[in-house]
Amino acid sequence: MAEFYRGHTLSITSDAMEVWWPRHERFSIEDLRDVYVFRDVASSVVVRGIGASAVMLVATAVSWQLLRSPAVALIGVLVVLAPAVIGGACMRTQRPPWELRAVYQGRDVHLFSSRDQITFGQVKRALVRAIEANERENYALR
Repeated sequence: MAEFYRGHTLSITSDAMEVWWPRHERFSIEDLRDVYVFRDVASSVVVRGIGASAVMLVATAVSWQLLRSPAVALIGVLVVLAPAVIGGACMRTQRPPWELRAVYQGRDVHLFSSRDQITFGQVKRALVRAIEANERENYALR
């Protein structure tokens, strides 16, 4: 049994991937199928902020003729821009995590996630090597 990765939250050997955080799970490498990388487009905070900005933009455009005072028009512009700016700032500071997923014993499972691209790449490569090693072992036994 070769060990391909050992970190604070998981361990990958040629036999199993053992995850300790957020809950303890053990996945047999032999039973993992269709391993893939998943990444959300944006967090819900960003989507809601941009959606709120769009709604406010429409409301301001509809009521634009009622905004006769320059001060009221400025407040209207600020109300429209605030959610978009906050959403954009959140999008730049809080990148969505990279996730490793697979089909395990017929169900879709979450194997690992990380916002750090280097750590994620190391875990992904270790899992690929573990799957290849497991396939070689099984082929040699036949």
